[in-house]
Amino acid sequence: MILINFWVMMENTLSDPQWLLSTFELIQGRAAATFVVLAGVGLSLMSRSAFLNRDAARMRENRYLILKRALFLFVLGMLNSLIWRADILHLYGIYFAIGICLLTVPSRRLFLLSMIPMAVFSLFMLAVNFDRDLALKTGAYSAFWKSAAMAWDVFFDGLYPVFPWATFLILGMWLGRQRLSDPVLRKKILFAGIGVVAFAEGISRMVFHLSISGLRIFNADVLLMWFAIEPWDPMPLFLLSAGGTALIVVSFSISIAQKWGNRRWILPFVSVGQLSLTLYVAHIVVGSIVLKAMKGLDLAPHLFPIWGTTLFYLLALLFSPLWKRHFLTGPLEGLMRRFSKGRNG
Repeated sequence: MILINFWVMMENTLSDPQWLLSTFELIQGRAAATFVVLAGVGLSLMSRSAFLNRDAARMRENRYLILKRALFLFVLGMLNSLIWRADILHLYGIYFAIGICLLTVPSRRLFLLSMIPMAVFSLFMLAVNFDRDLALKTGAYSAFWKSAAMAWDVFFDGLYPVFPWATFLILGMWLGRQRLSDPVLRKKILFAGIGVVAFAEGISRMVFHLSISGLRIFNADVLLMWFAIEPWDPMPLFLLSAGGTALIVVSFSISIAQKWGNRRWILPFVSVGQLSLTLYVAHIVVGSIVLKAMKGLDLAPHLFPIWGTTLFYLLALLFSPLWKRHFLTGPLEGLMRRFSKGRNG
């Protein structure tokens, strides 16, 4: 995630070597998708006890808690978007609001529901001209058009629109309901993820290869769009590939935690994960300051995504355990907890 965001901050990547650009293009969108899946896992874990015990009163408390966290993330994300146009936190607030409505949905139905945002987005791609004039109307003085353009951006045509990105949240909620401590089940999920990624990537590459081989099977401008794996135009194959990638990452991470969770070397990585909200905002601020300083000094940011990410993550590995020795939560995590649970939470 840091690597991709630092790359995007540079805005001009023409000087980067081709192998680096190819790597960025391969992984872009998948880190964000994995984080959204993890958010869904978190929602299920928070409400797991109430769900299993059919405790309606406890579930109401969980819904209220998640709603306040959603509001906190939305406001924080809107503030962050003032310096980072690709902010995802404000959308997390909306994802969480959707998740609140699904906390009591049975697991099998959750898995099926995860397909709905993808289907809705695909139908809109068929029915609506996304090269629309709506965004142009935001320059007018009409508050209606500004609000309508913002809603359109959030739900359908932004960087991480609710449709179809809510697919990842619901998939995560389903994943959080599974017994991931079971190595047999976890291995099945891992192989399912690998299979889905292989299928999506294979179909996409095959179709594009046919399109440039001289065979007139496809209308390049119309049908090829449906076989692209591109996070900024998230068609079904991208959702399958990114969702499968998230399953692979989560499965591997849990396996590592079970095997080496008590080793001292892994504790800094755990601390980094526990401060992920703080570090997300911090890397935006730090990256923006460093790039502006380099520009002011007329220094070319060659390979900044590589060395910037390495330095930032090493500092995070040093800072996070030190912070955790003195405080229960990270700075922004603590603010969110206080806001959602009150002063005594």
